[in-house]
Amino acid sequence: LSQLLLLRLLLRTDDQVLIGETKVLRLGGCKSNAACTLVLRGSSTHVLEEAERSIHDALCILAAAVKNPRRIYGGGCTEIRMAQAVDNAVPTTAGKQALALAAFATALRQLPFIVADNGGDGAPVA
Repeated sequence: LSQLLLLRLLLRTDDQVLIGETKVLRLGGCKSNAACTLVLRGSSTHVLEEAERSIHDALCILAAAVKNPRRIYGGGCTEIRMAQAVDNAVPTTAGKQALALAAFATALRQLPFIVADNGGDGAPVA
């Protein structure tokens, strides 16, 4: 038996889809939602390889997030939280050390803007 016929017999489906000039078997209704297939098409093998790498990276991140649900938030959240902690320490610190802590907190607040500007995000640095 051909592979296509064997799949039809096992999955009891006759749903064929024409993608470009290629006939493919469309499977759906997986009861456990344990598997799916992605069909990638591109203008060159380079584009396809890059798309495959991107999907692989996304699936690895998803698997890691499911296995370990703890999160570290991005977008400058860590730097802003550190700046807040340093700001909270300024009132209990005397003299020049308080000025140094305040300046350090200000520098921490600038880091997300600098990273965004260097990353090409176009966020204006205030």
